[in-house]
Amino acid sequence: MVDLDYLDDLDGEDLTLEIVRLAKTEGAKVALRSAMELCADKKAPAQARASAQRAVLQLAGLLDRRDRGSDLPRDLHEMNGEELREELARLSERTRAVRARHKRRPDDVFD
Repeated sequence: MVDLDYLDDLDGEDLTLEIVRLAKTEGAKVALRSAMELCADKKAPAQARASAQRAVLQLAGLLDRRDRGSDLPRDLHEMNGEELREELARLSERTRAVRARHKRRPDDVFD
């Protein structure tokens, strides 16, 4: 089990970003493991198995986003010009915020 006590020290965007990171890493591993076990469990109710199977296929990208009814952002190659400009602005702002929180030293090797 993952210790989440350190989340109490975060707030705002830092907390949101950490929750998303955890969901995409630890949460995804736990969810996939659980879904795969449920898919293989012959004693599980058919509806539960079907739901788990669909979740695995979605995670693998084998079902169309429209099928999912998902709010996930579209891939860059699916965006029009305006959507690309909005995504660039969002990422630029996020980069500025991260840099402001983690000011580099002048002698940083990555400068």
